[in-house]
This record gives sequence, C-alpha cells and structure tokens, in this order.
Amino acid sequence: MTAADHFAQIRAEIERRDKRFATLRAELARRGYQLHIVDAGNGSCCYLIARWDQIRELRDVAAVEQFVAQIGAR
Repeated sequence: MTAADHFAQIRAEIERRDKRFATLRAELARRGYQLHIVDAGNGSCCYLIARWDQIRELRDVAAVEQFVAQIGAR
C-alpha cells in the first residue's frame, strides 16, 4: 500500500464518521434535541444530548444510535 492509498483510506474513514455524526445530529434535531461531541482531553471524546434543561452524556456513537432508536427517530 502506498502512502497515498493509506491517506485515502484514512480520509474515507473520517468522512464516514463525520457523515454518521451529522446524520445522528439531524435526526435528533428533528425531535428537539441537540447533539454535541466533547473532547475529554485524553484523546477520547463523549457525546452530549441536550433537550430543554436536561443533558445526557453518552460514551460512544453506538450509545447515541441506541438513544436515537429509543426515542423513535429511526
């Protein structure tokens, strides 16, 4: 694998991740929620779902997808 191929593979993975996040954010927004990604400072991140004065912290995208399914957004 060349360096260009490796770079293209990394770029494609980032684009898939960003699209997945944008889709979840849009699905939640249609139901009155906000979705934020927060850098935990140690190389990891968490996801915050907010609605009115309540915030839910989730550890990964899979947990966000589960929440979206629970509220019937999918």
